[in-house]
Amino acid sequence: MLKGLTLSYKYLTLFLLLFIFSCSSNSESTEDNSPTLNDNKPCISDSNDCIEKLIINSEGNHFSFYSNYDFVSKSNKKWAKIKSVIFLIHGVSRTAGPYFSYMNNSISNLNKQDETLIISMHFKDNLSASTNELFWNTSSWREGADSDNQNINISSFKMIDEVINKIKNQGNFPSLKNIVITGHSSGGTYAHLYAISGKSETTSSSYNFQYIIANSQYYCYPDSKRYDSNINSFYSPSTCNGISNWPYGYANIINYSKNSSESILKENQIKRRTIYLQGEDDTSTTGTLNTKDCEAILLGENRNKRSLYIQKYFEEYYKSTHNHKRLIVQQVGHNANDIYNSSTFKNHLSSSIYQ
Repeated sequence: MLKGLTLSYKYLTLFLLLFIFSCSSNSESTEDNSPTLNDNKPCISDSNDCIEKLIINSEGNHFSFYSNYDFVSKSNKKWAKIKSVIFLIHGVSRTAGPYFSYMNNSISNLNKQDETLIISMHFKDNLSASTNELFWNTSSWREGADSDNQNINISSFKMIDEVINKIKNQGNFPSLKNIVITGHSSGGTYAHLYAISGKSETTSSSYNFQYIIANSQYYCYPDSKRYDSNINSFYSPSTCNGISNWPYGYANIINYSKNSSESILKENQIKRRTIYLQGEDDTSTTGTLNTKDCEAILLGENRNKRSLYIQKYFEEYYKSTHNHKRLIVQQVGHNANDIYNSSTFKNHLSSSIYQ
């Protein structure tokens, strides 16, 4: 009798343990699907695991980008710790994956991955784009041009607008405060021109925007004045007919900005927070530097000088009203990884979005 009773207790104990374990597992499963769960570990590789696909229109056209948090498919999830989003724009080689790695390494070094959404935009050509994916066959994507898909007129600048709208409307990041848009080389040109014509800062004014332009060779000026290093002064050249045309000036603007007057573009350019992040040794005059077109030549002798001269322009003509700043990355040339993993860049983030 006692033996049978002992066995009954054993079975009862086993049953209770299994029941408790089952309840615990169900509870954890419910929490994992809850929109209020704790932040998961970010996706940090430049593999397909971290690629998001955002549908742009009813025809199924889409745009791809790398993201360290999967907010597109997990529309009901919330990441309450995220306070900043960094949009990263690749260079002319369109290497969005490596750029994603550069920024992840930088933010990881700051120990801020749980506070930062990193998005590395990918502007593909038709050879690398999938079916119905938007593509740009030339480097016009850096200037906000429309995609080259047949019968589809969608600006490359609208891609950032679409992602920001997705973030804002879904509400995945309730603590989001800062939006940083940065690019290197051709990506720097994109960030610079988007700072002038981009619409998201106007439509999403509750966020703090800033634009970090790294080692760009092209700059847009509000007027025809350019710096002459021989006389150490600005003047208005008379022999370069395209100097006022986009992307060097506001004339013949892209379709995306057709409804924006020159006065609005000028106000944007002067007042929006703009950082020229410049490699000290980015002084080469060979390679991809444009030294043939008069519009480019008039910007300066090399990338270093070109960022120096546009900063000089705003210091001279809009000293009390501009919101521009130039930061030098010591002993670094035209290298995106070195730029984004420099102490100069990380110190700037620490003081501007992680303070």
